[in-house]
Amino acid sequence: MTVPTLGFTEPALRTLHSRMVATGAISSSAMDHSVPAIDYLRHRSRPVRPSDQILQSYEVFQSLTSSSTFHPLYRRYAGVSLPWIADNSSDTQTALAEFDAMVAEWRQEHPQASAQSPQLAERIFTWITDPNGFGMVHDPAARERSFNGLVQNRRGDCTEFLYAMMVFYRRAGFSVRPMWVGTDMDGHSNVHVCAEVRAGSRRILVDPIFQFDAPHRATAPLSGREILGWYWNNRGIDQYTQGSSRAWARYERAAAIDPFNAHLWVNRADYQYAQGDLPEARRQLAHALRLAPNFSPAEERLGNWAFDRRDFAQAATHYRRALGTNADNLVARDNLIRTLVELREGTPARAQLTELRRRAPQYPHLRTLETLVRACPP
Repeated sequence: MTVPTLGFTEPALRTLHSRMVATGAISSSAMDHSVPAIDYLRHRSRPVRPSDQILQSYEVFQSLTSSSTFHPLYRRYAGVSLPWIADNSSDTQTALAEFDAMVAEWRQEHPQASAQSPQLAERIFTWITDPNGFGMVHDPAARERSFNGLVQNRRGDCTEFLYAMMVFYRRAGFSVRPMWVGTDMDGHSNVHVCAEVRAGSRRILVDPIFQFDAPHRATAPLSGREILGWYWNNRGIDQYTQGSSRAWARYERAAAIDPFNAHLWVNRADYQYAQGDLPEARRQLAHALRLAPNFSPAEERLGNWAFDRRDFAQAATHYRRALGTNADNLVARDNLIRTLVELREGTPARAQLTELRRRAPQYPHLRTLETLVRACPP
């Protein structure tokens, strides 16, 4: 079998994909197809077609994540388990045993209920955050962890909740898939994931940060490839916030797995900007904007950089562009208000503050902004 040329640079992934094809675990023809990519805003983008002779990593992962042989090969060549796979460590096995006991007790108490009843789905949801159950706590500041790291710490944000739900619901026999939340139940656009559980004839969004059966307004399913991209991106952010030079290697792996997620390229730009390499940071943002023209987070970063240079007029232009494509970008609106204050433009600053208050009455920096605007002349 001829192993196709692979279109990515991360060595561990290149080796993995080559071995998958060479061993016949999956054929090159099964991988050689276009794959629609999430645009991470409100809907799916058009399919992206690679050149005829090159298999891109996003295509390979789209196919490999449905293969039963994918996990052991990924672990061997990438050096770690998939973040949603339980291992045989004692902590993990103890957590799984506790879960099995809870499910067995529930089924004994509800002998007439179906194996995948919505009531059991809700009980699992509750158990994940119950201090007497798995006891997971929402902690946005916690480091990115796989499921097996999570059982020791039991703290995390939406991605850690997702891994826990994928493990526990699947263990109880439910069909569950990751979901991207473009617009949440409150109407806010954000960077968020949750899970969709199939319980009988129902598809239920389970989101411990919001609620069971969360009525999010815009969602889209995520592939295993896309979840892995987020995992390595978030690992990069962890390293970046600790000042580690190892952050870039994590960002590179994320981009190799999911090169069409514009958020990942914005985070790469943040890293390069923090290193003092403004030209490279601009190149990363330019790539994000090629993937998603007028991408709100990218325009927001350009505004931040102009603000740092005290080029307030240019900063206001970028913040307004960011809000033009996503009016719920609260950070961009906050920064636009601060910029208008610097420009001594009190009337538009007050108008933006009124709009921010309308969209997010509990926004944490409202009082600070009110003080700034109050001191600004009309």
